[in-house]
Amino acid sequence: MRSRIFVVFSLCLYVFLVADQSLAQAKLASRVGTVNPIEKRFACLAIQNSKLKSGLKIQVVLPDKPQAVKSAVIDSKENKSCSSEIDVAPRVSFYKIKMADERDIAFGIGLIGARQIRVVHGIARADINNDGKFEYFRICASNEGIHSTVWTGKPLIGKRIWHTYYYLKYDTDPTCKKKDYIGTDD
Repeated sequence: MRSRIFVVFSLCLYVFLVADQSLAQAKLASRVGTVNPIEKRFACLAIQNSKLKSGLKIQVVLPDKPQAVKSAVIDSKENKSCSSEIDVAPRVSFYKIKMADERDIAFGIGLIGARQIRVVHGIARADINNDGKFEYFRICASNEGIHSTVWTGKPLIGKRIWHTYYYLKYDTDPTCKKKDYIGTDD
């Protein structure tokens, strides 16, 4: 009898943890998106959040080393993709964002409502999911595109908690490790 209760308890705990993790990832996906240049002073934010308003300030992590964090503001919600090259996940909305400085327009990771992101020794970090642990940002190249990831703990060592893929339509020199994309469709 005790072993059955333990098995049922363990199964319930597992289901709770998986559901809690899925909820946390869905919540994170509504606050983290891909940023790519589209025109002078403007970039496109692709994010699983249809409720962002014009004028909302966001932070953009430019993950090339040394990493940097730049300011942007949502200019407008787009009715169609402003980033036709992105491998679109379900429920993605597109926003035209205006960078504070046009020299900062680059491929990056946009964050909504994140606590202050700090750059220490050229590496951006922040506790964006409020779990008391730092998240880190990484991009790498595959054969024809770019994988963007957010990790709790150091990239490739910690746990990947967000991923997206940007297709470039041309060959690149791969820099990704299997941990960058394992378990994704890419």
